[in-house]
Amino acid sequence: MIRDYVTMRDGVCLSVTLFLPAKQPAPCILEALPYRKDDMTSGWRPEYERFASEFGYAVARVDVRGTGSSGGFATDEYPIAEQSDLAEVITWLATQPWCTGNIGMFGTSYGGFNSFQLACERPANLKAIVPIYATDDRFTDDVHQMGGARKWLDIVDYCHYMAPMNLLPPVPVDMRSKRPPGFQPERMPIQMPMIDANKIAVPSSKRVGQTLSPIISQTGRENLVESIDASKGLRR
Repeated sequence: MIRDYVTMRDGVCLSVTLFLPAKQPAPCILEALPYRKDDMTSGWRPEYERFASEFGYAVARVDVRGTGSSGGFATDEYPIAEQSDLAEVITWLATQPWCTGNIGMFGTSYGGFNSFQLACERPANLKAIVPIYATDDRFTDDVHQMGGARKWLDIVDYCHYMAPMNLLPPVPVDMRSKRPPGFQPERMPIQMPMIDANKIAVPSSKRVGQTLSPIISQTGRENLVESIDASKGLRR
């Protein structure tokens, strides 16, 4: 496991954790979440290690802007800046010596949504996506509203754990020596993510059919590894 930072166009640094296979170069699968990869979801590590050791994929986990160990501000759920950030991350991953240049994205819920969104932007190195428990149409099928009706999850639950979670400091402390000069993640009490139901748009639903990426969309959690391996676009 390797921890690193990717510098964005505006100087903000995103934290990335890499799991690399023994045989290199390899295709890389990317998961980007706001759920603190270095502590709160660090228990998912065996899954990524299996992708690398058993199936030969490199894996990159990224804390999206303003969350976890990344810099910047979290202003909303799936902001345009996040899509631009992840396009830059894909380019960075594709140019690493351990990577073949072929990138896939996957994720459950949040990571599935942004997989759809990035596929619609058609970055050159994104070859396949595996969104799980996600949709291309946030107006009709999102967890926050259904057919335009706002759900209690949006009003009571999600915002009340995302806001305090985003106020936590970056981790781990022993990585300070590896941070770029001047790196200082911002954390502000007004950083209330991440949902404004009035601004929920559906950019991907009208364009998902135009994506060049092979798509395997799952509604269950079983056989995730097999599904990712089935997406042969990464191997080309």
